[in-house]
Amino acid sequence: MLGAGVPAVSAQTGDGGSQSEQDAGLEVTEGLEPGTLEDGSQLGPAAGAALSVSDVAYPNLGAQLSSLAVAAAPHVPGDSSSDGATGNSSDAGDYAVSMLGLSIMFDSDPERVVEAITAVGGDVRNVFDGYIEAFVPPAALAALAQIPGLTWAREFAVPHKDRGRYTSGGVAAHLAGAWHNADITGAGVKIGVIDLPSGTSTRDGFTGLRAAMASGDLPATVVGRCYKAVALATSDIDDCARAGGDSHGMKVAATVMDVAPDASLYISNPRTWGDLQRSVEWMKNQGVGVIVHSLSWSYHGAANGTTPVNPSPLNTVKWAADNGIVWVNSAGNRNGDTWFGAFADADNDNIHEWATGDEYQEFTLDAGETKPAVFMRWDDAWGTASKDLALLVVKNPGTAQEQVVDNLNDEQKGGPNSYPLEFKEFTAPHTGTYAFVVKKVSGATPSWIQMATFGSLAHSTVGHSLLSPAD
Repeated sequence: MLGAGVPAVSAQTGDGGSQSEQDAGLEVTEGLEPGTLEDGSQLGPAAGAALSVSDVAYPNLGAQLSSLAVAAAPHVPGDSSSDGATGNSSDAGDYAVSMLGLSIMFDSDPERVVEAITAVGGDVRNVFDGYIEAFVPPAALAALAQIPGLTWAREFAVPHKDRGRYTSGGVAAHLAGAWHNADITGAGVKIGVIDLPSGTSTRDGFTGLRAAMASGDLPATVVGRCYKAVALATSDIDDCARAGGDSHGMKVAATVMDVAPDASLYISNPRTWGDLQRSVEWMKNQGVGVIVHSLSWSYHGAANGTTPVNPSPLNTVKWAADNGIVWVNSAGNRNGDTWFGAFADADNDNIHEWATGDEYQEFTLDAGETKPAVFMRWDDAWGTASKDLALLVVKNPGTAQEQVVDNLNDEQKGGPNSYPLEFKEFTAPHTGTYAFVVKKVSGATPSWIQMATFGSLAHSTVGHSLLSPAD
């Protein structure tokens, strides 16, 4: 970890991986767009200001990246003695603290923003209208925040493979036998299956693909757009199926082909929102009519189908549907891992109660162990949020030894690019009991809050568990 709650991101580099495919445009009209900073708005701290990592010195970076920017401020970008290891990794699965994968929004000329990001040591990968994905060294974050027109930057969104809790045969579960008996077997239909690399490694979810093709579980011919790194795709299906990974995507594909045995199969393993968008555009160009996406991404919109990010999964699905593609998405896997309800505060201490009198979402971790991503959104305006909530991590909750170990929070002050969203991926410095705590910092009380995790919650509710893009 680079700091409390700040996950390290792979320095995924390689030939041909920069500024990929800018001309494959995807027009998106739904959702909010980033707004220009108002006249007089401050892009960074005042000259000579004394700062601590708890200050949100760079609001357009958010609390966690701003904290890292302050902590890295004494370092000189490009100075290897201060930046740490900055060499490009030959294996996209090697994690390096020297590079952070960032989603960046802007409202100025894309070429100038690309040039500015490159000038501070960044490696630009995917470029869209108003949105860029790039890798940036921590020491350059302060300079990144002050690029004119850069309105919002956060670490890459966290995806998760949705796995069913029960095992069943696809044909029987979907009553496909009746269709087969009527000689309806998917002939002439092109089906796309999209899956992800396994966790933080380059080992991919289509592991076992070649063996399944040889055994007849999958077609003898499979067409792929397979990512070796962010924005670096090849047509080699082995780049979707590296040895040692899991077989989630391969099993999804095998189930699909059981139901439609005469269909043609196309696969892809995008790593970011931008990669996902490019994969769907590619599938459309290949004539794919059905896409199966057994995946979930974290919140990035107001729970109404809109989002502030142009190539987000939500807008990518809308584009696919608008272009005649049937989108099939997993849903329900997070039931039991979600809490939804009103902000409750019976004792008026501005701390939310998950159950009567209980202000803690407890969990235990060993030293160095990471709690899977937990994210929270609430009822407020995306883009001008003013109901300021903080998602804290405390150690030894409810005891005399209770202490806040991660109190970073994005500010929701009603200004441009304020979103009602908090995200934590916490690595324990010591073995012990911890808890997530929600604190009302300022503003009105939201009518509802919603928390989900790619793990489990001590307090959960039934329903309201759909993640993006199922919602």
